[in-house]
Amino acid sequence: MNRPTFLAPNAIAPAQELLDSFLDAQLKQGVPFEPGQFIQLAWMWLKVGGSQEAPVIMAPIIGIAPMTFAPDCSDALNLIFLQRYVCDSFQAGFQICDARQSIIVMKDIENCKELHMARAPNESPHASGWFLGAADSALDAEKPDSLELKSLWDVACLFPQILDFFLLPDGWQVVFKDRPIVLHDYEPANAVPESYFARKYLA
Repeated sequence: MNRPTFLAPNAIAPAQELLDSFLDAQLKQGVPFEPGQFIQLAWMWLKVGGSQEAPVIMAPIIGIAPMTFAPDCSDALNLIFLQRYVCDSFQAGFQICDARQSIIVMKDIENCKELHMARAPNESPHASGWFLGAADSALDAEKPDSLELKSLWDVACLFPQILDFFLLPDGWQVVFKDRPIVLHDYEPANAVPESYFARKYLA
């Protein structure tokens, strides 16, 4: 059983170390790496490419749906950490979901710009608990026939501004205006000074 290699020239060091540690742990457990196999790492799904003799880890290209895999894992690995950094910015803890899980959206969400998202508890392994609505939707969010399920990945490809926030736990919300406004139980939350969120969105 051969250990897969990966290419991530622009990934931050902790992200590269995370994947290295993950691959070592999987190998130690005797998990085979077969070409065409999908593996989950935090929020992200990776794919084994190459050959049985020389397996290679590939990552989905951010922003392209359906998932299209490429050898450079840099952006995918960085995103794993950036999502966690957002949670740390609010001392919120974090709650794992994955790119294939569902998010509830307004059926006309593709025509909307005034977005807001909220996470609620759920017991389904296929659901993330996230809802994405819009103040400028022509539909009534209280009516079930106004809603539909999409994958987190597909919706994030439509609205990349929501990507940073998927690991926020139940009870957290985000309103997207000129910059994202993060709320906890619908009250504004304050980012830790000099945190990732503060540097990216408040500077």
